[in-house]
Amino acid sequence: MLSEEQATDATHEASKLKMSLVRYLVESLDDDSHELAELASQEFGVPLLDVSAVDKSALPEKLVSPELMTKHHAVPLYRRGNRLFVAVSDPANLAALDEFKFATGISTDASW
Repeated sequence: MLSEEQATDATHEASKLKMSLVRYLVESLDDDSHELAELASQEFGVPLLDVSAVDKSALPEKLVSPELMTKHHAVPLYRRGNRLFVAVSDPANLAALDEFKFATGISTDASW
């Protein structure tokens, strides 16, 4: 998607703006977000999920504050036993999973 030079420049700019590289690429460079999502899904080994296709009434309620979900662009999808599966926009954002785990007291796994 990017040349090595473009990737280096984008990494520096994202760092300056204190945002993840994925978010920077999607928001600032108008890259094809679906193509980027597919590449990241393969690279990080996490499933790709179209959140718009999820039935919102089936999502676990009141486990995580809306502010925390907005902050990390992440949504809890379902809970199975002592595991919470979370859809994240950036699988490299491990802070999101840590904050969800802290907020809920439940171990978290990412889905992208």
